[in-house]
Amino acid sequence: MSDPGRVSLSGPIKMRILYAVKGRVRMRWGDQLEFSDEARPGDFIYVPPCVPHQAINASPDQSLLCATSKKMPKAARHDPQYGLFA
Repeated sequence: MSDPGRVSLSGPIKMRILYAVKGRVRMRWGDQLEFSDEARPGDFIYVPPCVPHQAINASPDQSLLCATSKKMPKAARHDPQYGLFA
């Protein structure tokens, strides 16, 4: 669950699939996060391997709930710099 306006940054992953359950999620991606799109409940977003991306709660007043699946390189799974856990 994400509070309104909250931003989530991602470390090095091989890929991510995000499913919007509640609220609106804005996904930015690209080397400079120059591309963006929004997903509403029932929508999927696929992020290809090793593409920098950022998920943002696009609603100013509604919480966001998403289901996500990601595959990370083994070296990143326990890297305290990214706070990732296997």
